[in-house]
Amino acid sequence: EKAELVIFDLDGTLLDTERVIQQVVRCVVEELGGEYSRQVAMAGMGKRPLEATKALIEAAGLTCSPEEVMSKASAQLMTEWSSAELMPGAERLLRHLHAAGVNMALATSTPLEHLPLKLGPHPVLREVFSVMVAGDEVPGSKPAPDIFQEAMRRAKVTDPSKCLVIEDAPAGVQAAKAAKMPVVAVPSVLDVGRLDKSNFSASNVVLSCLLDFRPENFGLPPFDDFIGEVVPIEPWRVKGPVVKGFGRGSKLLGIPTANLPPSSWDGVEGGVPALTSGIYCGWSSVGNDSTVYPTALSVGWNPHFDEVEDRGTSFHTSSGKTLEPWLLHEFDTDFYDEELRLVVCGYIRPEAPFTTMEALVERIHEDGRASLSALETAEAMRGLARDHYLLPRSHGWPKRNLLAVTTALAMCTLTVCVASGDPETSLPPPFDAIRAFGVDTFESFDRLLQVCTIAWTIHFCEALVGLAVAWRKGLALPQLLVWWLLAFLCGFPILRNIFAIPPQRSSLEGKAKNTTLPACLLKQQNSGEAECKKTN
Repeated sequence: EKAELVIFDLDGTLLDTERVIQQVVRCVVEELGGEYSRQVAMAGMGKRPLEATKALIEAAGLTCSPEEVMSKASAQLMTEWSSAELMPGAERLLRHLHAAGVNMALATSTPLEHLPLKLGPHPVLREVFSVMVAGDEVPGSKPAPDIFQEAMRRAKVTDPSKCLVIEDAPAGVQAAKAAKMPVVAVPSVLDVGRLDKSNFSASNVVLSCLLDFRPENFGLPPFDDFIGEVVPIEPWRVKGPVVKGFGRGSKLLGIPTANLPPSSWDGVEGGVPALTSGIYCGWSSVGNDSTVYPTALSVGWNPHFDEVEDRGTSFHTSSGKTLEPWLLHEFDTDFYDEELRLVVCGYIRPEAPFTTMEALVERIHEDGRASLSALETAEAMRGLARDHYLLPRSHGWPKRNLLAVTTALAMCTLTVCVASGDPETSLPPPFDAIRAFGVDTFESFDRLLQVCTIAWTIHFCEALVGLAVAWRKGLALPQLLVWWLLAFLCGFPILRNIFAIPPQRSSLEGKAKNTTLPACLLKQQNSGEAECKKTN
């Protein structure tokens, strides 16, 4: 049936506050002499602060009071809330439902006074909800149904079966069911991978992330932004050295993948990809080569065709999560220890278990085809192949380009000095350098200018080609500006040599062709006649 009201939880569902909370909890627990563990991390999820703190104290075996723990944690949290990022797919879903006129409510255990600190950095969270209910506005906390019933009352919806709750915590799922509302569970990152599915058995649907949510399954307008099977996402970037993995990709599956080490996650730029397991697509480059390759990428918990618990190898993250790109290109050699750079821009599907290796291989090849199709079709995705992140560190100024710049600067200085000499002053020093090479007549000087003009033209064309290549490869702005400067320096003397006649040439060209050039410029006398001394 069509949902008349969609009710969202905030922490861990729309906003990645769980990561912020757990960082603070770890610091506080260890400071108070307790031991932080997964059980401690899960203890307070979905509860109001006081109940969460009591559960935390019990799980960590602390002997202090809840007030002491809350006092230590509150000061740190107040400064950290603004750093919490939106969960993957959250803004896409909220904007889509809001544009379709769907009524939405926010029901969060967050106290009312803290709510602006969390919502402030994210305009979408302030704009789309018709109703907001904070945890301290209702008598009972989750798993009691009070907060969802209050949201329904404020939204003036009378039938709870026409409400749809989206939650991340078991307590929230239980609260929604107690309110007789259908619920979609999107377990937070702390649950994924070693998820106890029994905690979410009461939910109608369990999703890996909000990118997997299909509105049409609940009578809501479907998304219209799919590119084939791919959901465009905000790009995120990661790089690291290629290391050895399980070896199953090439040996058993016939699909060679490149594996990145755990340290790669530390340098992720943009988005919160570590939160969401699944299959992605994007662009990659390897080593000192700036060639870009379409790539399908698995982020998740391996292995997934036999469920073997061997997650201790070097290329897994500390939480067991892997990063395995499949470059959709045939390579002649391996590239272990080479730097692999990735720009990820599309989400294909969640992880899924496979009962046979054949089914897994077929699904991986389908993912590869979907990746190629989307990357070649969507202009925005295709443009990311020029992202500067994909350029190797050594890219930018090969020796021939440095030589071109040096030569251009030297020739520009020489030509401008000679061509713009003042008739009332002596020739500049570069002119003596020219004469030292046997250029001592106007005809030989003309030939030199012709040669210079040809050389300038070659450099000018090279600069323009370099500029075009740099643009296509997504070179950074400072490098593009240098290429523009090089093109200008090459083009200016060409125009000057063609259209401007130096003063010292124009005054004597008609009278002194094939004569020795003066070592100084002519001095103008009152009679207007020019005199000079030869210095041979």
